[in-house]
Amino acid sequence: MAAESLDYQSAFNRGTQFMAEAKWKDALDIFVLLREQQITSSDLEANLGRTYSELGMHGPAVEHLAQAVQLNRFDFDHRQDLAAAQNRVPEGVGTQMAHPAEWGNRISSFVRPFEAFWLASLMILILFFSRLFRPFGARMKRVLVLGTVVLLVFGILGLAGRSMAVARKDLELRPTPLESSQVLQTIKSGTRLRIIRFSGDFAEVERSSSFRGWVNSTELARSPF
Repeated sequence: MAAESLDYQSAFNRGTQFMAEAKWKDALDIFVLLREQQITSSDLEANLGRTYSELGMHGPAVEHLAQAVQLNRFDFDHRQDLAAAQNRVPEGVGTQMAHPAEWGNRISSFVRPFEAFWLASLMILILFFSRLFRPFGARMKRVLVLGTVVLLVFGILGLAGRSMAVARKDLELRPTPLESSQVLQTIKSGTRLRIIRFSGDFAEVERSSSFRGWVNSTELARSPF
């Protein structure tokens, strides 16, 4: 079946039926073909993620479910599926980390950094003009100041959250950004990591209180938020 011959809705429904029948490989084949048509859909990304998860392919599962959350940030079913896929990663390293960047990533899945900064700028303008024309009382001004501070914190954390990534497949962790260096350990597919810096085709990554080293950056899916 060629990708160009697919009717989206009928093919999507067929893939969903395969999921209901636990025919995960057949469902995956259809959803991959649909995605190759450059179709943007949170439901398609979510079904891809669920199917990959059932097939034990944790990295693509987390990646596609995160994309589903990005496309429809207030669909809590997608968020629950993402959390379930993360919890399926061996050794629990797909779950949330105790790191500020992780909190920033979670916040920015609801409020994008540019939105937080835009709203904070608007509040600052309102406060500026309130000093000139005094339309607000002291209590309202305190609320505006507090709201501005909260939004700025959200924006800064959201920017920090962009350093988060997920391993698309099992990765070899090395002490230096060189293929010739020894392998310290294998990072499981679907593991959530924080990117520290890049060097050529390598990225230095860390998992809070667990490990730090270099991996092939082409096998990392950057945070979509």
